[in-house]
Amino acid sequence: MGIEILDLFKKGGPVMWPLLAASVFSLGVVIERIMFVISESRRRDSKTVEKIFSLVERGDADGAARAGAASGDYVARTLVYGLTHREQSFTNAI
Repeated sequence: MGIEILDLFKKGGPVMWPLLAASVFSLGVVIERIMFVISESRRRDSKTVEKIFSLVERGDADGAARAGAASGDYVARTLVYGLTHREQSFTNAI
């Protein structure tokens, strides 16, 4: 089977090399994205996010920002950024 694939590759001509390069690059991107999603899911801290929402519901935006300031969770970091830049609209801050 390996010889058949090589023969097809050779018969394809020079256009096969850019296709091979694009395929290898695409595979690398897919692997990197999978690794990123796995690493981010390990850093999720849903308790901190819940605490931030709870404090905001009670009207303590500064306390919510302090509660999530040291978190590695990207949701908590995004919420803290929005809370610390609330002089703009929350949507614009995020």
